[in-house]
Amino acid sequence: MKTKSNPDARKAVVSFAAIDRYVESNMVSPKEVYSSSKGIMLWGDNNIFPEYLLDLYKNVPTLGSIINGNIDFIVGDDIHIGAIDFQDQKMNPQGETITEQCRNLAHDFELFGGFALMVRRNINGGVAAVDYIDLRFLRLNKTGDVFYYSEKWADNGKKNVLEYPAFIPDLDWGSLDEDARNAHMASILYVKRGHTQVYPLPVYNQAIKSCEIERCID
Repeated sequence: MKTKSNPDARKAVVSFAAIDRYVESNMVSPKEVYSSSKGIMLWGDNNIFPEYLLDLYKNVPTLGSIINGNIDFIVGDDIHIGAIDFQDQKMNPQGETITEQCRNLAHDFELFGGFALMVRRNINGGVAAVDYIDLRFLRLNKTGDVFYYSEKWADNGKKNVLEYPAFIPDLDWGSLDEDARNAHMASILYVKRGHTQVYPLPVYNQAIKSCEIERCID
């Protein structure tokens, strides 16, 4: 007995196959490759993985809603340490409050899997200010102890890039010469999820293909 094939089913299979090829071709791999010419570890294909994640966050409603909800859950309404309310206290000369800083850090941690702060010291080596720094703009060397800052990695490679050392909490300021002190006047405190790569991976990394599919459907 012969059974008739369903042409609509075949069309659906072909359609989904086309979507799958489109999704695969648009996904950006988080693989890390050392560029000897630039002296940095590239963050994903073409060094644009964090920009790719930000684009998903902006254009995939489910992902954006989950990340925003997690940020609200982490930060809440106020920042308290013991009986002290830090909500309106300023963290730096730019006037950012601790609550604003924490929202930025929570955003990067949920979106990228890590965050960074720039720690500025005074002439005595003490902490003078702490500034949030967008993790998208940072790249690292192979050993992960030197940071490079640029807002246009996709365009200029390593031109007009600022270099910073990693923040050392117990740095012996008195033992440093003038050049070393100048080098450590601004340093980067870097926190990331995972320990197998130089750069972090978001907790939703294994669901990125699903995010791309949702973006196609919308």
